[in-house]
Amino acid sequence: MKTKRNLIIFIVVVLLCGWLGVFVDRFIPEQPKGDTLGMGIWLVFPLLTTILLRHLQEMVGEI
Repeated sequence: MKTKRNLIIFIVVVLLCGWLGVFVDRFIPEQPKGDTLGMGIWLVFPLLTTILLRHLQEMVGEI
């Protein structure tokens, strides 16, 4: 059950950060093609989400 919950959280975060990246890129028009802030958000947020979910799972496992 925890795995399913974590997977759903991960999918939601990835989808939201992708749209957040598009939103950010629309407000910052002068960026090099392929190296935009929105792309950085889309690449980094899933990694941070994974680290956070793993950390929270370890904390809950200790209780």
